[in-house]
Amino acid sequence: MDRRVLVFVALAITMLYGVTVGLSDARDVVAPVGGVVVALVGYQYGNPAALERRTLLLGLVAIWAIRLSLHITVRNWGEPEDYRYQEFRRKYGPERY
Repeated sequence: MDRRVLVFVALAITMLYGVTVGLSDARDVVAPVGGVVVALVGYQYGNPAALERRTLLLGLVAIWAIRLSLHITVRNWGEPEDYRYQEFRRKYGPERY
């Protein structure tokens, strides 16, 4: 299966879960994984002569994605939904989001 489809499905499932339980910012924790998938594609299909650079880039992107996901998870743990999502729901109505 195409990696883009996997990223889309993962984000769509996360968004549906978040909307169902009233925590739309759950998607923010999963979104950095998309960057890792893009880096994996670059690693897989990149210039064979640049293996060291591809490996370094993949490693740095993976570290960044893990750090960002953990940071958002810790910051949001036990807190109400992010005020921006709450404002969106107030402004446009819950049926739209």
